[in-house]
Amino acid sequence: MLECFFSGGTSALTGNTINYLSHTQQYGGYYISKPRVRYEMRLFDVLTGNTAWVATSVTRGNAFARFDTLIGSLAETTVEKLKEDGLIK
Repeated sequence: MLECFFSGGTSALTGNTINYLSHTQQYGGYYISKPRVRYEMRLFDVLTGNTAWVATSVTRGNAFARFDTLIGSLAETTVEKLKEDGLIK
């Protein structure tokens, strides 16, 4: 049996809250969701407006992962990288 699906979404940052809306289209077969989130994070120098730090991240979940699980993993990984790079303690 052949299964095809397309999954995508959009996110918006308002203050310190990320809102995410996902959609999935399925064509035939059965469906198991394995969500994936890819983000680019940037820190800007407030005096110059120049980019001070850039990182990209891909977080993958299993069939039981929800968006809040993925974003939590992304946040933890980002904090660890900021520590490694000496930008936060």
